[in-house]
Amino acid sequence: MSLSLFAAETLVLDYLNGRVLPSTLHLAVVLAVETRLLKGVMPVLDETLCTEMDDHATAPPPGLLNPS
Repeated sequence: MSLSLFAAETLVLDYLNGRVLPSTLHLAVVLAVETRLLKGVMPVLDETLCTEMDDHATAPPPGLLNPS
């Protein structure tokens, strides 16, 4: 995994804060964020991306974040 892709994935996961996206949308958002990082576009997570994630994010399955 490239550093830019890792950074994009980290930004998206941090924004989601435990929520999950459908896998296709998750990949699309990560690739869009990576492109913005590589081009130096700010903000990296703009209002459109955040709204799209918020509209489709769901709570994680039980036990995913705090397995006991």
